[in-house]
Amino acid sequence: MRAAYRLLRAKYAQYQSVPLNGPVIAIAVQRWASWHA
Repeated sequence: MRAAYRLLRAKYAQYQSVPLNGPVIAIAVQRWASWHA
């Protein structure tokens, strides 16, 4: 989980000042589809 916390803190500044000690959910997008009218 330390790697996930490190990545989260690197991307979002607000996570640098709060303790992160809870679970992490990792999502890997396999396919993205969209449409428009």
